[in-house]
Amino acid sequence: MVLEFTTFPDFLETHSDDLFCFWVYRRGYTPYEQEKAFMDESQFEDTHGTVCRVVECIAVSEGNYMIGVQVCIDEEADELHFDQCIEYYSLSEIRLKLWRKEEE
Repeated sequence: MVLEFTTFPDFLETHSDDLFCFWVYRRGYTPYEQEKAFMDESQFEDTHGTVCRVVECIAVSEGNYMIGVQVCIDEEADELHFDQCIEYYSLSEIRLKLWRKEEE
């Protein structure tokens, strides 16, 4: 069965009880002297994703959203606990996936 969503907030509403894992994409460009241009050397800040729950979603421009997340303090524990602080990320600058404890 394939679910279809027309907006990102609809997707989040359907997965409101689920946890996510995210990676922050760090953009970096270095001069490429031979062609007098820049080369994209972007990469993820960390190889290990951060487990979180999404608590807010704010439209900031057409097709892009700012999401507020509470980060899991210890994902290895039997009972998950989350930081009370809300961190905000632009959806266009992260990779986001549904998280299942067995995956890690």
